[in-house]
Amino acid sequence: DLSTGPTETVWRGTARCGSVPAEFTRVVTLDHGGDPGTATIRFDYRLGALADRALPFLWSAHPLFGLTPGMRLELPGVARVRVAAVHGRHDLTPGQEADWPLDGGDRFTVPAPAGWAMKLFATVPAVARARLTDPRRGETLELLWDGQAVPLVGLWLNMGGWSPRGDPYYNLAVEPCHGAPDRLDQAVEDWGLAPFLRPGEERAWRLTVVLREGTR
Repeated sequence: DLSTGPTETVWRGTARCGSVPAEFTRVVTLDHGGDPGTATIRFDYRLGALADRALPFLWSAHPLFGLTPGMRLELPGVARVRVAAVHGRHDLTPGQEADWPLDGGDRFTVPAPAGWAMKLFATVPAVARARLTDPRRGETLELLWDGQAVPLVGLWLNMGGWSPRGDPYYNLAVEPCHGAPDRLDQAVEDWGLAPFLRPGEERAWRLTVVLREGTR
């Protein structure tokens, strides 16, 4: 379902989930009435239970970004992360907790060269924010959400250490999420971080993405 107005364009879609007896709705709103040099997209989600018993579930946004050395990632209010998977670094192991940023400082800066990759998870503050800055292009991308509604963030940091085929490359996923890690059985049994959807329950949350030009 698509509708267009003078200041925004809205896409709506609803589906019955195959893995969980639930109905999932997503509304994507592109705000094109804001300040020049700023683009805003809002993602509104709603999950409604259709089962007669409580069921565990996982949900994750999966925006994936290409990276170049020197780009910066900031996660205000996040000081610790937990390792879910790691390739090419022997100082970290799955299940371990570590300080964030990994190599000190007040932000993570994409290194060159590197040759490692990992998946991390962290608990976020009530006002959750992730900021990715490209000083070379003068652009900043921000993800904003309610940390009480979506209490975790997953980070896929691929610093040239992983590729399913071909040469390794750099990319980053910043993933506000319900539950961790990425397998439901592990989230329930090992990490104890799987949320449960009760009979008749509805959950709603929003992710806002803002792209700004002219930043350094």
